[in-house]
Amino acid sequence: MATLRITRAVNLLHRQFSGFNLGPIQRMSHLHTTRAIGTVFRIDRPAQFVSLNNLRDNKGSRKTKKRVGRGHGSGHGKTCGRGQKGQKSRSGNSKPGPGFEGGQTPLMRVFPKRGFKNAHARDLQPLNLDKIQHWINTGRLDASKPITLKSIYDANLVKFKDG
Repeated sequence: MATLRITRAVNLLHRQFSGFNLGPIQRMSHLHTTRAIGTVFRIDRPAQFVSLNNLRDNKGSRKTKKRVGRGHGSGHGKTCGRGQKGQKSRSGNSKPGPGFEGGQTPLMRVFPKRGFKNAHARDLQPLNLDKIQHWINTGRLDASKPITLKSIYDANLVKFKDG
């Protein structure tokens, strides 16, 4: 009777600590073999060492590509999972572009174009008297000499290409 109880207890331990019920011991490393001795676990040496020839991705980390249009047996044949008709079933037309209003004439096409953008316009830098006075007070400009565009440019106060 005592041996029957011991074997039942051992079987219960094996059932409890095998597979997914192993918990943190199993999560420690899948390369180590584990054995249950009573209620204490002993971790043996690694079953195999990590090297370049046995490195692999985790299971489920790389998904296989969905191959569509390969017959009814694949589950993605004929319409390839796009349904029957409509805008989403057509090729090359996934989403309408910005400004599309469902067939109604877009607002940007309702109103006419006005004016133009001058390609040869000069990019002018503003220059206030307040700034000039500030540069004189801080000593970046000499007030005893006449203030010209060249003196402002040489003092690195304004950066400009056109004027």
